[in-house]
Amino acid sequence: MKRLLLLLCILALALPLLPCGAARVQASEEQPLIEADPLDASDLPESPERVVRPQWPSLTFWCSSFPLEQGWAVEVTRRWNELNPERPVRLQAMPAGRLAEDVFREAIRQGATPDLTNHLFPVNTHEFAGLGALLPLDRYAGLMQHLTSRSGVGSDRLFRSADGQLYQFPWKSNPVLLQCNLDLLRRHGVRLPRTYSEFLRAGRVLAAAGGEPRAWLWSPSPTEKFWERYYDFFPLYLAASGGQTLLTEQGRANFDNPAGVAVMAFLADVFAQGVAPRQELDAEYPSRVRPFLAGELGMIMTGPWNMEEVRDAGGDGVDFDFIALPVPDDTPPGRPVYTYGNFRNFGIFKGCRNPDLAAEFIAFATSREHDLAFLEATHQLPFRVPLTTDPDFVRALQQAPAPLAKFALQSPWVRSLENAPHLNEVFKILSEELVLCALREAKTPRQAIQDAARRVDALVTEASGRGTPRPR
Repeated sequence: MKRLLLLLCILALALPLLPCGAARVQASEEQPLIEADPLDASDLPESPERVVRPQWPSLTFWCSSFPLEQGWAVEVTRRWNELNPERPVRLQAMPAGRLAEDVFREAIRQGATPDLTNHLFPVNTHEFAGLGALLPLDRYAGLMQHLTSRSGVGSDRLFRSADGQLYQFPWKSNPVLLQCNLDLLRRHGVRLPRTYSEFLRAGRVLAAAGGEPRAWLWSPSPTEKFWERYYDFFPLYLAASGGQTLLTEQGRANFDNPAGVAVMAFLADVFAQGVAPRQELDAEYPSRVRPFLAGELGMIMTGPWNMEEVRDAGGDGVDFDFIALPVPDDTPPGRPVYTYGNFRNFGIFKGCRNPDLAAEFIAFATSREHDLAFLEATHQLPFRVPLTTDPDFVRALQQAPAPLAKFALQSPWVRSLENAPHLNEVFKILSEELVLCALREAKTPRQAIQDAARRVDALVTEASGRGTPRPR
């Protein structure tokens, strides 16, 4: 009840949705590994050339290419350099239009890594640590104490690698929810669904309405691209299982259970009942914002960043909101619904010139002051507890786009991708089995889940040279 009253209070006081003035940077095949110069902050006051681009930096810090995050990183770096003129940090932006993990891999091969970054994807951290490219953070007692006070006791558990070491400092979490086109749903008399049956019923209503172009309720990717499962099977499994992870501590399959079968059956029903198209609605715009704004798509499984995507695409007049992911019909109404947290994290590379200083900078950048500034500047959530009871953060949520409060209330019920060396292979297997079951209808949901689990266990058995394969 307390959480509900808080949400109502935040939403009642929230300002109208704000437009975003940041332009998206277009991809370029000619983009170098890292931009030749650090982040261009020439339009900022107080001589940013002096404070962001020092001639003799103590550390080099790589931030993401997203404009709003860059602006925050500039301000943090500027403030650090003003307070620490004898220990300056040089800020560089990663190139737009390239996957961050590919940029890091190339930098590792070239011996050209920065001292630290805040753009580590958890699933790649184990890979980079296995290459000897990252430093364990456990050795920095002050930073570990800061992590506990900022994110809670045990907040490091899901981010530790198989060797027990912590190579990443959890920075931000963007819970994945369902973004709903309220104008479209109201026009067709569709109620916001909670369960699988309600979701499928809503989809059938849109399908029966016809029209040209016809409207779809949802559009999960019908391809075998493994990263697409971050936005359908994986968050749905977390929701259905009450937050269980895909793998055991030994790396074996943990999804051959009623929750896994229920999710696979739900996705099969989504395609079989015409709730979702069997082809990409907009292959050139994978965020699916264009069909969403055109009234061709009722829902997107996405995070808070999509509020800005909608604004940038000209959707200021579209009425939308976010709801929790659908769950199996037998799920009690009061049970928390888990989802994927979509984390990005800090890390220190092995070639760092001053690791102690890098650890100090991470603590500085994730201070209460800078976490608050991050929320205000980007409308994303720092991995900090409790966001919804701290008066300053509540005030910032009131002044942010209204739906952001829902993401803040969701933040205790998130899970990260696991730090397993074979996790990408696990998602590839799940993608292949999902397509065989839901698109080609060549397998039952139970068979697809059992076959996926068997293949995952075989990976672990082959890698370890021991263990018993799953019986057929």
